This record gives sequence, structure tokens and C-alpha cells, in this order.
Amino acid sequence: MPIPEGYSIPITAPLYEGPTYKYIRTNTILCVFRTTKEVMEKVVPKPLVYNSDLYIYAWVNHLPRTTGFCHYREMFLTIPVEYPGKDGMVAGNYNAHLYLDNDSPIAAGREIYGYPKKLARVHFTEQEDVLTRSVERGGHEIFKVAISPRVSLPTDPIDPLVAQLALPFINYKLIPSVVEGAKPDVAQLTLMELVNFQCTKLDKGPATVEFNSSPADPLGLFEVEEVIGGWYFEGGYDLPYGSVLHDYLKEE
Repeated sequence: MPIPEGYSIPITAPLYEGPTYKYIRTNTILCVFRTTKEVMEKVVPKPLVYNSDLYIYAWVNHLPRTTGFCHYREMFLTIPVEYPGKDGMVAGNYNAHLYLDNDSPIAAGREIYGYPKKLARVHFTEQEDVLTRSVERGGHEIFKVAISPRVSLPTDPIDPLVAQLALPFINYKLIPSVVEGAKPDVAQLTLMELVNFQCTKLDKGPATVEFNSSPADPLGLFEVEEVIGGWYFEGGYDLPYGSVLHDYLKEE
């Protein structure tokens, strides 16, 4: 029997269509901080290898124009990692947590790529010389990042710490089975690489980052040992299809 037509459900009113998704005139606040080995061990799944510097990237995107999703705001917690592939180590960025304010990119991100996206309120403020972005979910403020941009940097070559975000993104894609007690239908590490990545403006300055826990979102586990730096940048990129990097079910 043929599969019913439609890229996503409901089939008569799909929530989203397929990639490629184009992101135009984006702006981002980024704070890189150092955490502890204990945190890394909790949040990075095997066989991924977390970076020896113990760096985590906390960043918030303002996405004013996208094809497929219109406008939304999104927070990432991303960890530079490597995957031990057959042909050597594959460098990338593991997405540990994402929060955003639009249902269609949440569904597409989770169902296609395995992005761990949750619905939340992402707030922006700009007062005096400080840009602040915060995430509120379930009535609790669980995250806040702020930067005071002080110095304009060249965009070619781009700062190496910012250039890390042009590397592939890795997600743990988990889809449970409808059958009680059964194994997941999908348990994979997926890989997705941005294309046409552009940085048209780049500023650097002192930054702060804060995490708090709620009953549903224990972000307080992310210990901030040292803030490495803060950046503000503008640009754009395309989000295409990806690939399966590792299939846990085929290990068995």
C-alpha cells in the first residue's frame, strides 16, 4: 500500500515542508565558557568525545527571516566534540539543549534531525551598552546570557572560536516505539552541516552567562568555571538534509 502523500502531518495541513531551509539576516549572541569533566560526562553521549578544553557554547539566535518557518528566536547549548569514524575522527558540535518559540521548527528539528528542541519564551533586552538574552519556561528563568560588544573584528578570517559553529552539528535522534516495552524506533547520532555560512559583522566583548533549574529543565547542572569570551555576529546560512553518523540499534 502506498505511503499517504504529505511531507509531515497532518497530511492535509503539514506542519512543515522539507529542507533546504534558508536563514537570512540572522544575529547571534555567543558566550563560550569552560565547565567541568563531570558535566561533560553527564551530557555528552558515547561514543562522542568531548573537547579537552571543556568548552561549551551558549548562544541565542534571532532569526527574523527564514524559508519555511518565518520568524523565531532560539537558544542553543552546544559542545565541540569528535566522533571516532572509520576514516578518522569527525569534528563537530553536539547539541545538548535547545529552546525556541515557534512550533514548526521545533517539530521539524526534532523529527528530521533529532535536535532536542523545547518550546519556551526567549526574551531580548538592550539597555545602555549591554545586550541580554534570556529563556523562560514553565514560569522559571532557566538561562541568561549578556554581552557588551566593545571591539569590531574582521570577518575574514573569522575568529577561530566563532568558526567552530561552521562545523557540522551532531544530534542524538531518539524516537520511542508505540509498543510498550519495545526498543526505540530510532536511536541515532545524526550529522548536519550548514552550507553557505556567512558572517557579515562580528563584535567581541565581555560576557556573562547564568543557568538555573526548574522542575522540568535542570540547567543548573551546567557549572561555569570560566567565561572565555563573548561575541555578537550577524550573517546567514542554509540548513540542508543531513546523514546518519551512528546507529545505536545496528550495534546490537
